[in-house]
Amino acid sequence: GALGFAMRCLSAAEASRLLQHRAEALVRIARAKLELGDLFGALSLAEDAAPQLHAAGSAKLRGDALMVQAEVLLLMLAQAKRDDRAQALDERMCGQALREAKRVLSEAAGHFEVAGD
Repeated sequence: GALGFAMRCLSAAEASRLLQHRAEALVRIARAKLELGDLFGALSLAEDAAPQLHAAGSAKLRGDALMVQAEVLLLMLAQAKRDDRAQALDERMCGQALREAKRVLSEAAGHFEVAGD
């Protein structure tokens, strides 16, 4: 379905060296992986898209990629606590993860504000 279509778009964008479309395909695939529960795959794709987004992406697309990253961070933290790994996660580590999620969300909000103007 949609994931197959996004993969074909990614392949076509890579073949044509269309950076913006490649980045958009990576962000869409990252969102799909996030929805399917593949947190590491989603994070990896969203981070891989970052250099191309800065070179040729829209503000909205940069915001979307950052939202995927923030959601993954928060879901990983929640999953670790829920899986009773909280003992292994000290307060400092949890605080760092939350601060990073806040930073990424703030950056995403800035990109969405630019896109809204």
